[in-house]
Amino acid sequence: MNRIGGLLPRIACIAVACTTAVAHAQQRSGDYPNRPLRIIVTVPAGGSVDSVTRTMAQKLSENTGNSVIVDNRVGGTGTIAMNITTQAAPDGYTVMSASNSMVVTGVLKKVSYDIRKALDPVVQMSSGAYVLTINPSLPVNSVKDLIAYAKNKPDALSYGTPGIGSIIHLSSELLIFTAGRLRMVHVPYQGNSFAIVDLIAGRIHMLLAAAGVAPHIKSGKLRGIAVTGSKRMRGFPDLQTLAEAGVPGLVLENAYGLYAPAGVKPAILARLNREVSTAMNTVEVRERLAIDGAEPASPHTPAEFKASFIGQFNQWEKFIKSSGIKLE
Repeated sequence: MNRIGGLLPRIACIAVACTTAVAHAQQRSGDYPNRPLRIIVTVPAGGSVDSVTRTMAQKLSENTGNSVIVDNRVGGTGTIAMNITTQAAPDGYTVMSASNSMVVTGVLKKVSYDIRKALDPVVQMSSGAYVLTINPSLPVNSVKDLIAYAKNKPDALSYGTPGIGSIIHLSSELLIFTAGRLRMVHVPYQGNSFAIVDLIAGRIHMLLAAAGVAPHIKSGKLRGIAVTGSKRMRGFPDLQTLAEAGVPGLVLENAYGLYAPAGVKPAILARLNREVSTAMNTVEVRERLAIDGAEPASPHTPAEFKASFIGQFNQWEKFIKSSGIKLE
């Protein structure tokens, strides 16, 4: 009896240890997520990335029964959010939501680390395109007209962007370069909303804008002449793509995605990828994206998203070196 009595505490300890080990193992993989998920957003509340992230986060929380916290960390063209993310524990509970302008931040070395090694792409949430928008006073009605006008009058046309080195700045320069190395004057702003005001007023001539400019186009204050995606936008069915309009091979997309600090277990990345894709493809989220002329990204694996991420990095790095674009 004494021997049995002495063994009981030892057996109890072993049982507790085994239970704890199993619990920890479940927490690491199979039971994920089992505590609040934090999504760091690179832009202020109310911005497009923030709005899409919050819509997705609500649906993700409903689907998983787990809390999702959206944490806006603004500043340094996204570098503050990037630094917080790369320094977080690689456990799948801290991720960053950003547009593909984050790739440009890495290419321009605005952070001290190589983002290709410091971040694990998790999932692309959405894909969208820009509308090539001009002031109606400009005597052009198509992309071909615009190219011909710019060639005949070098430096006579100006285009706006939300800032030097922004994804829209680089996309505009890539368009100008691909269309025949046109010469236009760059006018940077503190955001595209300010550029739209000046475009309506006629102080600049051209802008790559999100589908939110639709009311201005419908009212006649602005004119859309093309969309930059691989296919026509549902909100602008009459506008040709750049390829259809005479600039073949050029697709400029505005994509939002989630990124984790490097080192998260593949099983956790795969689970989060699936859950976010499911949330993005619900009716509510699709309707929200349609307002900005975007749609959920096609289902894909973290490896496929990473390949796209690396491809974008290489594309912009090559373009910046070959074009001689001024980024100061």
